[in-house]
Amino acid sequence: MIKQKTSVYERVTNRILENLKKGVVPWRKSWQFVPQNFYSKHEYKGCNFALLSCNAFTSPYYATFKQIKQSGHNVKKDSKAEMIVFWKFRKIIAESDEDEDKVIPMIRYYNVFNIEQTTIEVDNENQNKQIVSAETVINSSQNLPEIQHINKLSAHYSERDDVVNVPSMNLFESSEDYYSVVFHELIHSTGHRSRLNRATIANYFKSKEERAKEEMIAEIGASYLCAYCGIENFVLESESSYIDHWLSILNNDKRIFIHLASQAQKAAEFILSSIKNEAQVVKEHALQS
Repeated sequence: MIKQKTSVYERVTNRILENLKKGVVPWRKSWQFVPQNFYSKHEYKGCNFALLSCNAFTSPYYATFKQIKQSGHNVKKDSKAEMIVFWKFRKIIAESDEDEDKVIPMIRYYNVFNIEQTTIEVDNENQNKQIVSAETVINSSQNLPEIQHINKLSAHYSERDDVVNVPSMNLFESSEDYYSVVFHELIHSTGHRSRLNRATIANYFKSKEERAKEEMIAEIGASYLCAYCGIENFVLESESSYIDHWLSILNNDKRIFIHLASQAQKAAEFILSSIKNEAQVVKEHALQS
């Protein structure tokens, strides 16, 4: 069993190294939450982006009361609108030829409702479903932080609070992408002083090089966990690109990759240890029966 597990780590490591030889592919976030108008598809930017991104809705779509009514739908009872601001420019004609016309910007606002507050039914483009093997790893692991879905714009691990945040699963392009990100943040959490006490976590914000090392550990470790769950083929290419980005900060030193891969394996084994221990208990119980 141990020999087979080692071969998984080696296989994933070799595949990542092969992908790195192909060059850098721009890494992209696998989740998106861009507030936009449901009908015009206009994306809200600036302060409007901030205003609409801090609420609890999982849908990025909004519409005005008038748009909703004109489409034959209604706003649900007791729904509270969100304010959108925009600039309207008023031109003042000069009273004499000696003066120049003036354009005065005037701020205006209107209200919008999230589609979840209406009777409009929208098919979620990302009908992502739980992957049993990945859920088993997450739920069976002991001494790991709580996973929250509060901030839909960010995936991160907070060492201070010892909490992982990831956007909701339906905001990801696929279930595999979601679990890859969850595993990335959980690998970060293994560096907490109450677990593996990894120096790269303690020095994460003190040095760009330490941050690069920790990010590589997290992504390599995530690749290992994805391989364990049987979803490596879906995420290895984008993860390799992400690793290459951080590797470039470390002067593209492939030798340090191997060193960090060893730490990533320790982190992955820490997360999987509960599953292995549980399996050992079941085996011993069977032998005693």
